[in-house]
Amino acid sequence: MQMQHCTIEKIFELELIVPNVDHELLKLDSNPFWAKIWHSAIALSEFVENNNHLFKQKNIVEIGAGLGFPSLVVAKYANQVTCTDMSKAAVHLINLNIEKNKIVNINTQLYDWTQLFEFKNIDIVLLSDVNYAPDQFVYLNQLFFTLKQNGIKIFLASPQRLIAKPFIQLIQYLIVAQTEIEVNYANENKFITIFEM
Repeated sequence: MQMQHCTIEKIFELELIVPNVDHELLKLDSNPFWAKIWHSAIALSEFVENNNHLFKQKNIVEIGAGLGFPSLVVAKYANQVTCTDMSKAAVHLINLNIEKNKIVNINTQLYDWTQLFEFKNIDIVLLSDVNYAPDQFVYLNQLFFTLKQNGIKIFLASPQRLIAKPFIQLIQYLIVAQTEIEVNYANENKFITIFEM
């Protein structure tokens, strides 16, 4: 990977490799939503830091991880973390970030939430800003239902955007708690809700 086409972002004592818009990895992916640090990922990471007792010695999976920032943060508390994304380019970059930050209890896996997943030995699933496309809501709802059937706790970070509201209404029956977090990043201030299910 050519580092001259990347930026190193320092957040929460971690160094994240973030591809610039001209990076060759972005050319491999028709929808490189994964290739930036989202406010929701920062909010979920802050929630993890502030509530780290919930994650201690747990086996955790992050779905739709993008750059994998929440996975990198939760790894210092968790027993084992599996960081997933459907993009090969994203998983490649996550592996570089794991190596750069010398984290040993994370593995990566290609995973598309429209497919079945084997939910063995998982305590918690993390997701941030995955509810952005209405055509995906049925798959996400089924995923959440399956996770809860398997006794897995879910933490979803969601920005307060109108397009996400129908999905939140769809999963309302699962929500046991919610926390609002204000995130100021890249000169943008956004309110993010962390839903606990």
